[in-house]
Amino acid sequence: MTDAAPRNKIRLRYAPKSAISRAVEAVRANGIDVVSVTMGGDGSIKLSATDDKMQLRETLFDTLDREGRL
Repeated sequence: MTDAAPRNKIRLRYAPKSAISRAVEAVRANGIDVVSVTMGGDGSIKLSATDDKMQLRETLFDTLDREGRL
């Protein structure tokens, strides 16, 4: 028999609602519109704004819709 201790499960620690609210309010106070909030299991918070430099690539659906071929 081995005396190995059982492994502790890794628990996700999302940021509390109060921390998310403070982050959103701080960004809004600087005149930036928050579009979405992404929370990581390690407690990280990512806020996306309307003037993000990284734009999503246009999909085939978007192209066909713009050309009126749908």
